[in-house]
Amino acid sequence: MEKLKLTTIFCCVTLAVSCVVFVATSCSQTGEQVVSDRALQESYEELYLSANSQQELVASLIEFEVANPAHFKSKLDLAQWYFSQANHVLSWQYLQRALSLADEAGFGMEFEDSATDGDDSTLISNQISQMNIPDGLTDIDLELLHRLLGYLCLFRDDINGAEKYGKTSLALTDYHCSRLGNTDEGLVVPSLYLMAQVLFSMAEAEDFVQEETIENALEYYDRAYKLNPQGLASMHLLGYGKLLVRVQRTNEAEAMVEEFFRRNAVTLDTILVAQEIYAATNNDYKEKICSFLREDYVLGLLGLDDESPVTGENWISEYKKLVDMREENKISKTNSGHSVVVPGESDYQEEKFFGETYCEAALRYKEGRIVKGDLDSLVGLEPYFISSPSYYWLLWTVAKDLGNGEAFIPALKKTIALNPSGVFARDARQEIQNLVATQVSDEKENNSLLDSILF
Repeated sequence: MEKLKLTTIFCCVTLAVSCVVFVATSCSQTGEQVVSDRALQESYEELYLSANSQQELVASLIEFEVANPAHFKSKLDLAQWYFSQANHVLSWQYLQRALSLADEAGFGMEFEDSATDGDDSTLISNQISQMNIPDGLTDIDLELLHRLLGYLCLFRDDINGAEKYGKTSLALTDYHCSRLGNTDEGLVVPSLYLMAQVLFSMAEAEDFVQEETIENALEYYDRAYKLNPQGLASMHLLGYGKLLVRVQRTNEAEAMVEEFFRRNAVTLDTILVAQEIYAATNNDYKEKICSFLREDYVLGLLGLDDESPVTGENWISEYKKLVDMREENKISKTNSGHSVVVPGESDYQEEKFFGETYCEAALRYKEGRIVKGDLDSLVGLEPYFISSPSYYWLLWTVAKDLGNGEAFIPALKKTIALNPSGVFARDARQEIQNLVATQVSDEKENNSLLDSILF
């Protein structure tokens, strides 16, 4: 059976973690060196191999952790799982248990300011090498432990605690790379994003009056983003974007938002973040486009029992007014294109904003001016809207209007799957019933269409 893995896509940051299992066994009250128990390790690994579902795996890990209170990795894995599910209370509890085992084992992380505030990785490595990292733990496991603690402190508005754990996370990553002679800077990216977010929170708490804090935060953001743009999460997007705007790097802020959308599906949270950044850059056109995208996204989340089912007429009509204003030069066309750029670089290549393409297709469909090119454009937008029932419903209606509905039956299925109790799901089921009725009435020997609908 293929090994079942816990989901490790976090709301704020991810790091590839080895599935090797470590056992922390405290040998005395003072915390002697952790030793590995091979039999226990194998039984822990077997939980991943034997579980038939994610739910079953998590239940097995909980039972194992209770039965083996000195097992470090089970606590870290459960903390990581609950963190990914935004259950910060349980994540914090398991992290504290793991941290307690690490402390009992003799591992302590208190760096001198000179080591954590500067770039002297050699000094940091020397300090860590003089500490006791037991055989049962690794610097990578300990880095993840402290990084998750850092984020949870941020979520609790404990900036000092977040800074302490963030510095530890960064130092452990630097130490890991220097110990192995690893020059892959990408390994440090998750820690860089954490420290950038910590410093942004500090700058925000200081009402952005401390220029040094802003500069330090941007230094971390710039380095992390250049090494790995994919590591940018929605919470980083807002912090980084605000600071870029504050130092007059507005083109880079907008480019970062649009590049983020190219890699991540649209959600309500990211649309709101984008709106805030476009407002800060005074790009009224894109800010309004995002407001239309938000309204359209909400349509797909509505249930049949909602008091005010919306058809989309309102926002499409407002978009029409926006287009008219732009054509009359009453609203700026500045930066209406997509800027493909890495912050810190200055070469821009203009490309149409994806939100504008979507709104245009919806407007043209409403006005009866839809053409095949609009359908092709909508298909190309799918990576942006894979979680939006509204998108798949529009895709189907456009395809059907162009006489190509049979090829887009999967769009109906996606509409239903994303929100089974939604208003669009109800209409999608009716469309499927109509297709089935048409197929049966045709009395064709070839039932391929019927099969594609039902199966």
